[in-house]
Amino acid sequence: MDYHLRRLEWSASCFRFAMDLAEVRRRLSDYSRELSQEPRKVWLELAANGAMVLTDERVKPSTPVAVALSVEPVDSHDEFLRHKTTRRAVFERALAGFPAAQQPDQLMARSRLVGAGRTVYLQSAAHGAADPCARQRHSSRTR
Repeated sequence: MDYHLRRLEWSASCFRFAMDLAEVRRRLSDYSRELSQEPRKVWLELAANGAMVLTDERVKPSTPVAVALSVEPVDSHDEFLRHKTTRRAVFERALAGFPAAQQPDQLMARSRLVGAGRTVYLQSAAHGAADPCARQRHSSRTR
């Protein structure tokens, strides 16, 4: 959670959005108490004035996920994509060619691999697991 909140704080600072970290934590805590006990994914959308919208959905049971490599690369210099904003047209275009029920997650190349709808986590017998968040945490500490 701390990693995600630091990332949100960094993005808010970059875009000059008002953000009170203590208030974000309080709202998330209050929101989580209202949720059922089943696993949930929670999204927090932050407006420029600091207003927050919280939404959630049930975490679906783990099943194999279809993936496809998108032919459209992602511009690694696009600030809005780097900060996980609501500007998602490039991802929506990648998914548009598939019926909703059969949409694979689209993997897109930039300076590293990104997913259109999920966090990318790769595992192979030869190289073990690759957690992109761990790599990001490490690289941000070394800058």
